[in-house]
Amino acid sequence: MKPSIALKGQLDFVSLAQVIQFLSSNSSNGALVLKSPYINQPGVICFNKGIITNAFCGDLQGIDAAYSLFGWTEGEFEFDVNRVETERVITQSLMEIIMEGARMLDEGRIQELGAENQDIAKPFRPHLEEGVNFIPSPDVDYSYVVEEEIFSPGQNIVEEGNHGNWICVILDGYADVIKDTKKGPFTLCRIGPGALIGDIAIVLKKENVRRASVISVDEVTLGVLDLERIHRELALMSRSLRGVLLGLNRRLAEVNHNLSRLHVSDKTYDIKSLSGRDVFDFNRSDKLFTITQGWASLVAKGSQGYVKVAEMEHGDFVGRVPFLDLGHEPSQAVLLPSEDFAVEELPTEDIVAEYENSSNMIQCIASYISNCVAATTMQIRGTGKND
Repeated sequence: MKPSIALKGQLDFVSLAQVIQFLSSNSSNGALVLKSPYINQPGVICFNKGIITNAFCGDLQGIDAAYSLFGWTEGEFEFDVNRVETERVITQSLMEIIMEGARMLDEGRIQELGAENQDIAKPFRPHLEEGVNFIPSPDVDYSYVVEEEIFSPGQNIVEEGNHGNWICVILDGYADVIKDTKKGPFTLCRIGPGALIGDIAIVLKKENVRRASVISVDEVTLGVLDLERIHRELALMSRSLRGVLLGLNRRLAEVNHNLSRLHVSDKTYDIKSLSGRDVFDFNRSDKLFTITQGWASLVAKGSQGYVKVAEMEHGDFVGRVPFLDLGHEPSQAVLLPSEDFAVEELPTEDIVAEYENSSNMIQCIASYISNCVAATTMQIRGTGKND
């Protein structure tokens, strides 16, 4: 069988993080083959339905190989759809891999190939406090930008509790997302170029209260997006896909709330004694459902105990969304339903097909919110402490 190359490009033009996010969001099957001018053997990252299953780099295999490939900032890549490895050796979520790989590269824990032969200037990024994550951003369709605004360092871009009916993209600069808690201001994450400020609920006019403050770290240039254009696209969607996107929006609110709660209380759970509830069985892991009755707690195993990630209610989706990697159920978190819990299966294949045919901006919004959910979930899993 001849290789079938569906995608190819240059790593000095498109970063590895951008490539694997694109392949994941398209539920791709195959092998991403990387070739560097500084090493003879290619590196390989395997995908099955958009999930990274394995990686190879020289003598390394699995997650260590995947991390090492973040040091390949020059060279070529191609995606071969005929090379499929279904056995899952790597269990980390996409966002865990991207964030840890980028962190290891920044800290010098993995080698940047060719760096010893040239003076490489790394992109400027303001100092980040320990425990605060930087959220990677997908590529934004800048044709949606209708106006620009500039904010000075330390200026409030958004204030928690205020109302706002706009969505912006950061064109340049960095900002911190901060939530007010009983212990005072708590930094949820840092965002930079390509990050979105605002959410889908604002577009659909369902809610316009800001859930957190956004404060510029350095000078920030914002691009105001064409809200009416995005609204028209969402209005033409099926109820199923629109429900998944709104559910994704609610998950972000939930994980942010629970991370803030853990900052105050550090509370963990005994999973066996959580109201005596049984774990929802996701034996059909490729299925997607919507909650029609009752509610459920999403619980993940943290570094020192089980922690609540989110509370799900009527209308929320549960199960794996093929084009998003949240680091949630069914593989990395468990669902504890109420006694009256009931679900209805969603038309997953139709939802995927519709999503793949949606605009780049809709996909960007979904991908960015997914990145935020996954990154915040990583913080939740590492925050809980036993009393």
